[in-house]
Amino acid sequence: MPELPSLGSDGVRAAVVARIAAAYAAQASSGTQSAARPIFELAFFGRPQVRFLPPGAPARVVSWRLHRSLDLLAFLALAPGHWASRDALALALWPETEEATLRRNFHPTISDTRRALARAAGRRLDTVVLERDGYGLSEAVAWQIDAERFQREAEALALLRADQPAAALAIGVRAWRRYRGPLLPGNPQAWADAARAALERRYHRLLVETARAAMEVGALGQALDAYRTLLVEDPYVESAHLALMEIYARERRPDLVRRQFMRLEDCLRDLDIEPAEETRARYLDLVAPVVGARAG
Repeated sequence: MPELPSLGSDGVRAAVVARIAAAYAAQASSGTQSAARPIFELAFFGRPQVRFLPPGAPARVVSWRLHRSLDLLAFLALAPGHWASRDALALALWPETEEATLRRNFHPTISDTRRALARAAGRRLDTVVLERDGYGLSEAVAWQIDAERFQREAEALALLRADQPAAALAIGVRAWRRYRGPLLPGNPQAWADAARAALERRYHRLLVETARAAMEVGALGQALDAYRTLLVEDPYVESAHLALMEIYARERRPDLVRRQFMRLEDCLRDLDIEPAEETRARYLDLVAPVVGARAG
């Protein structure tokens, strides 16, 4: 996946931020892809599915004869540059397998992956190609990979939030919707576990960054939704509980501030700990005006 450009001076940063914002705005409005190349959509969040997208016709779902074929395609799609050496592929997909067994399975899996993609396309295509003593996804195909797009959008959100929070929010919401569940659920292989955990952590950060962008533009409802979603994923994030209390206080709902603090206490009680002193002090600050008004 291409890296975002490094930022030097403030002027360079402003120019890059403007260019990224314009690019994502154009993508959102047009949704265009390269018409010159055949397109495969690779969805690995939630239930995995690969589809061929013929122009002007319904998508065709790729069916797999070997389950390792989908694993191989996913490994290449998530690898840097969409390429991996033969040894890396073998170690990832057939760990602790004897060489003789590996030889019987490796090339048939490569061939089955190619055939499955060609069947969906209705014609022979260069898809998984041999190059540099390894295998990669052919550049003759446009690969729409949900995990790759998610990471690009997450990086753009982090970059844009300080300068263009409205554009950052739009990108964050798009990435949030793209995350339909854990990556390749049910795949027990070590490489999939590592990628799944890394993307789940990035998803949690994206929810926080999306919520902060929403707060900066006054979209409290979207901020609430993002923080609540994060707490469904991980109910022990104390900072998210506090952020919800801050929003409820802005909405003049002290009852919800108290309820959220009680939920935090209940969650942390499971871990046999108490809320941080800073959190408790801020909670008391948020409810103090109400207590003072009642006393008066």
